[in-house]
Amino acid sequence: MSHYNAEVLNSSTCLGMLSGFILWLLVYANALASTNQFVHTRGEALNGHAGEMDLHLPWAPGGPTELWRRNIGEGYSGAIIVGERIYTQTQSLHGQHVVCLDLKSGRTIWKTRYNFPWDTEGQWPGPYATPTYWNGNIYFAGCFGTVGCLDAQSGARIWTKDLGKAAKARMPGFGYACTPLVFENKVVLPAGGEDCAVIALHIEDGSRAWCVGSARVTFSSPIAVDVDGEQQVIVFLENIAMGIRPDNGEELWNYDISDGYDPHCAWPLYDSPYLFYGLPFLKGGYTFRLRTGRTSPIEQVWHSDVLSIDLLSATIVDGFVFGFDVRDPQTSPTGDTRGTFKCVELATGTEQWSSMSPGHASVTACGDSLILLNETGTLIIAESSPGGYREFSRHSLFPGKVCWTPPAMSEGYLVARCRAELVCLFLGDPNSEEAPIPASQAQTLDETITLTSVLERYHDTSFWSPTFRQFLVWFIACLIGVFIPAALIGGLAGGTSQLHFTSFILTSVSLGIAGTWLATLLIDQFVFTWPTIPFIAMLAIVRCYQWSKGDKDLCRAIFSRLALVLFAASILVYAGACKYFYIVCGWGYLVGMVPALPLLLMATRSSQLKANFARPLAAIIIGFAVYFWSGALFLTWKSGVSFE
Repeated sequence: MSHYNAEVLNSSTCLGMLSGFILWLLVYANALASTNQFVHTRGEALNGHAGEMDLHLPWAPGGPTELWRRNIGEGYSGAIIVGERIYTQTQSLHGQHVVCLDLKSGRTIWKTRYNFPWDTEGQWPGPYATPTYWNGNIYFAGCFGTVGCLDAQSGARIWTKDLGKAAKARMPGFGYACTPLVFENKVVLPAGGEDCAVIALHIEDGSRAWCVGSARVTFSSPIAVDVDGEQQVIVFLENIAMGIRPDNGEELWNYDISDGYDPHCAWPLYDSPYLFYGLPFLKGGYTFRLRTGRTSPIEQVWHSDVLSIDLLSATIVDGFVFGFDVRDPQTSPTGDTRGTFKCVELATGTEQWSSMSPGHASVTACGDSLILLNETGTLIIAESSPGGYREFSRHSLFPGKVCWTPPAMSEGYLVARCRAELVCLFLGDPNSEEAPIPASQAQTLDETITLTSVLERYHDTSFWSPTFRQFLVWFIACLIGVFIPAALIGGLAGGTSQLHFTSFILTSVSLGIAGTWLATLLIDQFVFTWPTIPFIAMLAIVRCYQWSKGDKDLCRAIFSRLALVLFAASILVYAGACKYFYIVCGWGYLVGMVPALPLLLMATRSSQLKANFARPLAAIIIGFAVYFWSGALFLTWKSGVSFE
């Protein structure tokens, strides 16, 4: 009996210890998940609040501790902070990417490309939407309407969808800019389709969960709110606001807020029971009262021109809206938008105060302070009080650069961005034990050199419309960097002239592939030697044809057909590589194959090869010149650039 009790006691003790250990793991995991988080561009509550942080004010004359600064690539996507990782979007001529960086060092952890770049030479290069983190995954949206899900740890693609096809909608002319809302196991996005103004996708595979409404999409992103215990998704489309049940897509209410062209950008603001939205074009702001039930679920409380908002959204603190009243029709592209920063009572629309001092700024609440980053790149800490504007500190973060991206903050860190630069600050006490590094050791980082980054670093208009000088540099590089070394190596090969020819082919392919990177680094500008690859492939297939047609041997016939397959594969690989690296001009060289073919047939005649390989080499070089410059003329004609 006592032995039985002892066994029961031991079993109970073991189970208790195991249960306690599991409970500790759960608590610990939850603690890890709940600290150092800024998982959405508007914070965890989607309201523009970053929680409590020690801002250690006032700053020293040199500003807060700058940990690192780096060129991140173009775009206006914001950042989110999850643990010790930063997630954002960026682009180069290589494409649009989701990027993961280390918070404390700024080093790239992974970078995933998902589409071509957007408006690379314009005032508003994409991407615009900020990624959203949920349950170990990153959800993103690109300018062409590509939406998708990536593994947050590795950047591996889980799924992608074309929003235009999924909703049968046209994307906005200025590019899609809505940040994904992940809510109740769905990804909710404005889409602008007929009978699909708003779409919800299943988080597991991106398949459609529901669609609702018929209205044009604009640039304002959705939020999730609690209205008297009922969950709603609030979406502002071009001319209407909508409230939607997230589980089944039922439209709870809609409200006309404008008419005609109205490409508004600001985030909706909700502080129960009030919903605020500011419009551009000097149309002012609206406050609505939301309630559950079919009778008047939305009621306009006030509409006034006291607060018109465009690119840089406001926030609500203790019943007051803090934001910049834009007095131009829209944000000025030169960064000198007219207007004043204001505090307005949410319930009444009464202006409490206004100030010219902050300028056109994004607003994030942090405890009893406001973190302002204005469009001239100045970071400001001010008091979130309706009693008047009081500024604690300011620091010029991006001198001389236009800044329209709100910062992300977590655990004393602030990550801010202008068009192409990212910076990480530590806003706590620089002398505390928690301070990462002294300000004197702050570093400026560049992208680690990789095969991809070399081409990205030297991108310019030559990727799609080279000048005559660039064509000439490339042609010379192909001759002295590919064909001449390949001919010398082929000449050193022992044996028959056929062996010399084979060595020439293999060496030319190797040098042609590597030459683009080597020559680009050597002369510090983009040099394109890949046009040699299709030419060499065509040369090889012509030679195989010449070799096999004089003999009816079955092996030769099979080999010639296999060579034809390899030729087709090499062209596909070449075209795919040009597409991947966004070297649009690369495809134009395929046109040059047609006029070069007769010369190659003459250069690869069997009798010439048996006599002397040096003789057909001249014909090969002439054939390449015809091939290269025919492609160059075609590219010049298609791009519309003067051949000067």
